[in-house]
Amino acid sequence: REAAPTPDSLASEDRSPNVGKRRRVQSCAEEGGQGSKLLMQGLALIAKVPLFANLEASEYPQLVAAFTSVAFEPGQVVVHQGEPGHELIIVDGGMAALKVKGPPHLPVMELVQVGVLNSGDSFGEAGLLYGRAWG
Repeated sequence: REAAPTPDSLASEDRSPNVGKRRRVQSCAEEGGQGSKLLMQGLALIAKVPLFANLEASEYPQLVAAFTSVAFEPGQVVVHQGEPGHELIIVDGGMAALKVKGPPHLPVMELVQVGVLNSGDSFGEAGLLYGRAWG
């Protein structure tokens, strides 16, 4: 059995109006309605992520308060294989292509797409929990 491929890079793809938008484990402490809007978006996002399925609803706001929202342009690299990973990344809109270093017979810099992450998909659990590098 072969080991599952590990990410060399995660690049956003142009497939929706929220291209490459992601959240990772931003404070929702903004003043007024913006903070409430971010809280509601964060709560909806948590509901999509299987990793959080066993949390009590009362724990959601504390988790959302730790979120940071970051937007990416189409084709922009989010992470590289081998870099330290200390965060959980959740795709909040759009999609991201999962690419790994290709087999040895391909040029060294060539990446091969092995998967796609869509809204609600997450990655980086091992880095967040165990301090492992990306891929």
